[in-house]
Amino acid sequence: GWKSRDIGSVGQAGSTDYSAGVTTIAGSGADIWNSADGFRFVYQTLSGDGEITARVTSLDPTDEWAKSGVMIRETLDPGSPFAMTVVTPLHGTSMQVRLQAGQGCGLDFGPNLAPPAWVRMTRAGDQFTGAASSDGRTWTTISVRTIAMAAEVHVGLCVTAHNNALRATSTIDSIGLSGSVAGWIAATGAAGLTPVHLGNVVLNDGFWKPRIDTNRTVSIPMIRQALVDNHTLDNFPKAAGLMGGYHDGFMWADGDTYALVEAMAIALELHPDPALESQMEGIIANVIAAQVKSGPLAGYCNTYFQLGNAGRGYGGSTVTTQPWDDLIAAHEHVVAGGFLQAAIAHFRATGRTYFLDAARKYSDHMSSVFGEGRRSGVPGHQGPEYVLFNLWSVPGVGRPSDFEQSRFYLEERGRHSGGRAIYGEFCQDLWPIRSSTEPLGHGVRGPYMWAGATDLAGATGDTGLLEAVDGIWTNVVERKMYPTGGFGHRLYNEGFSVDHDLSSEQAYNETCAACGMIFWTHRLANLRADARYTDVMERVLYNGFASGRSLDGTRLYYNNDMIRTGAKSRTGILCCPMNIIRTTPSVPGYQYATAAGDGIWTHLYIAGQATIPYGGGAVSLTQETAYPWEGAVKITVGLPTPAPFTLHLRIPGWAAGATATVNGAPVDMGSVSRGYLPVSRTWQNGDVVQLALPMTLRRLHSDPKVFAHQGRAAIARGPIVYCLEANDNPVDVHRIVIPAGAALS
Repeated sequence: GWKSRDIGSVGQAGSTDYSAGVTTIAGSGADIWNSADGFRFVYQTLSGDGEITARVTSLDPTDEWAKSGVMIRETLDPGSPFAMTVVTPLHGTSMQVRLQAGQGCGLDFGPNLAPPAWVRMTRAGDQFTGAASSDGRTWTTISVRTIAMAAEVHVGLCVTAHNNALRATSTIDSIGLSGSVAGWIAATGAAGLTPVHLGNVVLNDGFWKPRIDTNRTVSIPMIRQALVDNHTLDNFPKAAGLMGGYHDGFMWADGDTYALVEAMAIALELHPDPALESQMEGIIANVIAAQVKSGPLAGYCNTYFQLGNAGRGYGGSTVTTQPWDDLIAAHEHVVAGGFLQAAIAHFRATGRTYFLDAARKYSDHMSSVFGEGRRSGVPGHQGPEYVLFNLWSVPGVGRPSDFEQSRFYLEERGRHSGGRAIYGEFCQDLWPIRSSTEPLGHGVRGPYMWAGATDLAGATGDTGLLEAVDGIWTNVVERKMYPTGGFGHRLYNEGFSVDHDLSSEQAYNETCAACGMIFWTHRLANLRADARYTDVMERVLYNGFASGRSLDGTRLYYNNDMIRTGAKSRTGILCCPMNIIRTTPSVPGYQYATAAGDGIWTHLYIAGQATIPYGGGAVSLTQETAYPWEGAVKITVGLPTPAPFTLHLRIPGWAAGATATVNGAPVDMGSVSRGYLPVSRTWQNGDVVQLALPMTLRRLHSDPKVFAHQGRAAIARGPIVYCLEANDNPVDVHRIVIPAGAALS
């Protein structure tokens, strides 16, 4: 995450504090100038191109040339080359640079602004561009300078008092970063651990690989054909003027198309399939053709409104609602988030940028409509909050406006500024996230939003926001979750009820809620580096999520019963099937993570091979295991040359008595910390780690406050929670009683 230190000679030690979205930096030092600097620096590591934006809201006038702003700096040496954009008490804004180490500096004046003022520094190769703005929307380029810097540099915030006898205190908010910033991880928000991308992992196990394969060969083609049959895919050529007709399907039907494209892209990254790729590219071409090309809606794409306002909408009714008119019910934001996420997945799978360019335009359109000083609306159905973070993290494409847009949506919820309507409990809009102590409302929208809030907390070091999100997560797990990891347990709101209201007969447990919990918990697991979260993620994956599809991939389910008396049929084409087909192939991306200087973390045990970038090279880990049915795990390390690092092995909470060896020698299990066993050594090619995770049958009992579960127990072994099925028992399963003292075998 963010680091903070004094650079060069300073008369007084500096300090850094973060609270409620505001960073307060106190810095001494004579200046950032001449051949050596003295100042306070708050920074992260940037690899390659990137950009930092911030709003300096105040600066103590310790000198007329006191400075506060943003900087990209090659090293932490006082005489390092740098480029920065700063604001001063009396001399406005400027871009200042040192072209070579130990030499003097140059300056170009910008707009004559005093705090509050926005400042920006952008790197593209050796080109550094400084800019300033009074409102964060209209920017003035100050200068473009050429500086030969290393690929890996430091990016952050700088404050100097320009008076070594004093400290200048500056407050800064609205910090935005884009590019490959090591302290913030795309798609997880993790400031602690970096997840290993799914494309680096090849599974060959007996549980997930068959599901991933049938997802590609059966489920995805089945869903695509359904969208052909119900004419959902036709809405895009209709909106593009390539064919006639009115809108078909629900108002959120475009989102089904985007989820299909995302699922196709992830599947293709794992397994090339020319026919599937051709179908995907054809869909994308129609989507881009439908996107609004000019005018105030440039970048917008929602065929329900584009077609409905021209004639008839769903069911033949006339649609008079205009884009962004009905934020509570129209699902525009979550559909837009699906567009962005599909484009990111397409880019990762193919390297092609044209869909990502369209996503860039869509995000820019949203930023032009919503935000500070613009419209104060937030998504009625959450979803774009975490997706905007994902877009922001794509090098060369993400912009600080993506970060700011997500931050605005998260901070505005429950704040109700600008006279906007209160969306209510269902939309989690009664009070700010920071004030929340438990989950309310919809069981899918909440986890999507809390995943984004976890991203924000990880990106900014906002401990207050993180504690609030963590408190909500803990309440879900300890008071509102079934043994399978299912939650969102009430049908009337597809969501949360009061604590301990967990009737098995009325359990709803939407599969989308399981997906949201996986997204959210994976972020917390990487941010906290704690198996408390990974254990829950695994429980949801193997139970609350895996139960949402049939083994052959032809049946995709909306809700997941705890008790069922009749056969279960396939759902219609709704959100859950779409989430299932995009989440199933994503499982390899949840298996491993890394931490700079702290090794490789094994979150999940699944047979297969991973190639993990680490320490400037690559480490190969090959897992051999019959997990989740057996607890024996063999991990073989592959290296071109010996390398020292720590391999952190998760020891599940249920695996009492677990043991581990390296090349046959026992490992001290007393060193387990936060559920991970650290094994530190200079690893050699062919080293073998063996884990034995005892899988004893165990009873799971609810909190006594769950009245509906008194006298009941669930049976689990390893990560699997078992069920009694009529096909396996000669008597009615609802009449089976297991004595409390009976042994399980």
